[in-house]
Order: sequence, then structure tokens, then C-alpha cells
Amino acid sequence: MQSSKLIVLIERIAISIFAALLLYFIVTGLFSASGWDHSWPYPHH
Repeated sequence: MQSSKLIVLIERIAISIFAALLLYFIVTGLFSASGWDHSWPYPHH
């Protein structure tokens, strides 16, 4: 019983990390596409 709880916890952590990375790439991609990153020290254009 203990091992199944651990597996569920690991799955939740992995999904959370994946969702956060996906959101990060989407947000930075939108900033690059819209030109909002021109004031950043290292623009991607």
C-alpha cells in the first residue's frame, strides 16, 4: 500500500514539472513572437 502512494506522489510531481516547463516555453515563445523581450538583456531575435 505504501509503494502505490509513493508512485502516485511521483506521478503528480512529474506532471507538475512537465506542466510548468510547458507553460514556461509557451510564455517565453509568445514573448519572443510578440517582441515583448526587446528590453531584456539577451533578446532571442
